Amino acid sequence: MQTGLGFVTKNSKFASLILKAVSKTFWFITVGLLITLAGLWLFQNYFYSVKETTPITIDAPHIYELESVIVPAASADQVWTKSFKVKYGDSFHKIMSRLNLSVDKIRKLNNEILNVYDLDDFVYGLDYKVNYNHDFTPQSMVFEIDPLHHLQVNFITEHALIIEKETIREDLMIISPIMSSLVNTVTIHGAPEKLADLILSALAWKVDFRNLLKADSLKVIYEALIYDSQVVEIEKVKSIHFKHNERWFYAYGYDIGNGWEYFNESGKNLSHAPLVFDRITSLYAQKRFHPVRRRWKAHYGMDFEAEEGTPVESILDGVITRVRYDRANGNNVKIRHSKTLTTQYLHFSKIAISLAVGDSVKRGDVIGYVGSTGWSSGPHLCLRVWHNGYQKDPLQFDFPRRDDVPEELKEAFQKQVIDYDSLLK
Repeated sequence: MQTGLGFVTKNSKFASLILKAVSKTFWFITVGLLITLAGLWLFQNYFYSVKETTPITIDAPHIYELESVIVPAASADQVWTKSFKVKYGDSFHKIMSRLNLSVDKIRKLNNEILNVYDLDDFVYGLDYKVNYNHDFTPQSMVFEIDPLHHLQVNFITEHALIIEKETIREDLMIISPIMSSLVNTVTIHGAPEKLADLILSALAWKVDFRNLLKADSLKVIYEALIYDSQVVEIEKVKSIHFKHNERWFYAYGYDIGNGWEYFNESGKNLSHAPLVFDRITSLYAQKRFHPVRRRWKAHYGMDFEAEEGTPVESILDGVITRVRYDRANGNNVKIRHSKTLTTQYLHFSKIAISLAVGDSVKRGDVIGYVGSTGWSSGPHLCLRVWHNGYQKDPLQFDFPRRDDVPEELKEAFQKQVIDYDSLLK
């Protein structure tokens, strides 16, 4: 029994060993087979597979034909316009010559223009346009004389005429702080620079316009001519309220029979000038661009624009020390008023008859008439003042005022002041 049991026991251990060996072998075979199959799959798909490609077909190039562009020939009535400015040194004759007009045609046009326009007013900076036909032969030209008028010259018919633009007249108002300068203030509000000149002209003896302050302000009513919704000309300034250095100054336009002048609220004339003028165009300055000589130079005087022929009066009693013509000053008169004070009046069209050196004159005596003789770009008076042998700013002197509003006109004047104040205050 013991022998049999031992045999069985030995055989069981042997069988167990065989089973273990078979299990390990089967596991190795299985794993090896899986690895082999995976390798075959990878080899087939990534090393020996031939990927299919889609062929790309390139079309033959297509040449597009542009449609022919037909440029129409200029019609016989085609007009071309080109804008120009009169150059320094230009004359009407020079411009006509540059347009290749014949000498005979230029002569005829000169004669035609002289019937309606003074060619002496044909000045530097004037705008003009030339109209050409289809083959660029000049047909006509238009000169902008001023914002309201232009001169039309027809080269074909050889005629010239002045065309006046149709405008409307309207009272306008500006209420504004001073924006860097008086000119800048009015132009920002749509008014021409001339309005600044007129405001300065009214209050030049009261307000130092060369040293305005940030806190200064302006209220003004002015009569304007309007063309195509734009202010093209200022006819009159009717009322000014101007604050300078925390103080208000007032000016009211009115005609007491001598032309448009400016008065304060009580009717006192604000002008100390020797004439009734349109506006002050230049103040005393150490440096100013001279309109004729075209360079910067000192201007030791004060310029008053006025119509040619306007009477100019002696500003004070005195004795004539000069009556003559010279190239720069034109017709001019000099008057000694005292040992320390002398005045001079330049660019007269003519000097008063019989005026001679040594003659005595009274304040208000007419000594000459506004003109544009000498180095002058237009009709004006240049007033110069000497004090103790040195030229000084005329605004520094308390010269007599011009005539105040007379008693018989005071009521009408005061009514006008009240009406304007109601709009501005």
